[in-house]
Amino acid sequence: MRNAATRQTKTVVHFISKTTDELEEVEGYIRLSGVGEQALYDLAAVKKIYDGRLVPLFEAAGMTKPADLYASLDAAVAALWAKVTKLAPTWKSPPKDGGGPEAGIARKACTKVTTAGKVLKAYTTRGSFKIIKNAFGIPLRRTKPGYVQYKSKDKPGLCVSRAFTYTETWDGRRYVRPAGVPFGYHRYMKCGN
Repeated sequence: MRNAATRQTKTVVHFISKTTDELEEVEGYIRLSGVGEQALYDLAAVKKIYDGRLVPLFEAAGMTKPADLYASLDAAVAALWAKVTKLAPTWKSPPKDGGGPEAGIARKACTKVTTAGKVLKAYTTRGSFKIIKNAFGIPLRRTKPGYVQYKSKDKPGLCVSRAFTYTETWDGRRYVRPAGVPFGYHRYMKCGN
């Protein structure tokens, strides 16, 4: 029964551990999503979800949930946070190559979709748009990558640099400005770097 229960968390532990191992070579960017990312920021909520699945199984087998059931998950999250905190002062902001309305839309979107502290800066890393066309050479969309940097609420003294991609779609006559931007990977760094 215990092995069946630990299989539930084994995949999440694997991805968190892999992120920890690769953190330096990906320059501190945390590429977790789903339950892995949720475990990083709200471990208690993830345990509650697993308890909802596992406690009834233990009870049906006439057992109680082992006290150390989530020990590997706790250790994986603690190891990732330790490495993030250790490496954070070594990272610099990606080079800036623009600002403009694209950065303003990203700044506004950041405050809506994250638990961001104060947004310090938003900028694009490419001055001109990359135009994506179909096989016939007709424009589909144009994009600009960038970053939003904000003060971390969960790690005092650190900031978060979160990647975004600003995308305007072609409607046949003109490019249409989006209401927001999707955010991607992020990393912790010393504020002001």
